[in-house]
Amino acid sequence: MWRAVTVDEFDAILADAASAAAFRDEFPRYDFPHDRRTVDAAVHDGPLVVDGGFRAPAFYTLVIGDLRVNGLIDLRTDWETGGLFVVLGNVRAKDFLSDYDAGVFIDGDLDLSGTLVNAYSDSAFSVIGSLTARLHIGNDMTVTVGAGAIVDYAIGHRAALEAGDHFP
Repeated sequence: MWRAVTVDEFDAILADAASAAAFRDEFPRYDFPHDRRTVDAAVHDGPLVVDGGFRAPAFYTLVIGDLRVNGLIDLRTDWETGGLFVVLGNVRAKDFLSDYDAGVFIDGDLDLSGTLVNAYSDSAFSVIGSLTARLHIGNDMTVTVGAGAIVDYAIGHRAALEAGDHFP
């Protein structure tokens, strides 16, 4: 069940939630300069299964548990910049679409049967586990993958991929 929280509550919940040491090292490296007084935040406790597509319910979104979406994960916002999307668990979906200046952090694996689009200025995309996708379209961003990536086709460039990655 989703619950609305303040950004300060979001930060406290994220700090108190169980996560991998690699996530705890990676997440603080980034700054999210949004006006914290005006953004909304939401937290979902436990695994989440979505039949169809998924849009983040708030500018700051936290899922504590695995996320499974049978369609597109769409993180585009109505704001000028993207928000913050954190999953403390594994993510499985068909496709994943990020947004300009968005922060995406997955403390687990990201398994996509289709396409990952993260071709937006100043966005960060971090997967602590492994990344699997059929196609990755990326440009002008940071992508960090902890346990390696298997991507059949890639367009654009990648800023950072750890050992174990596989690109054609």
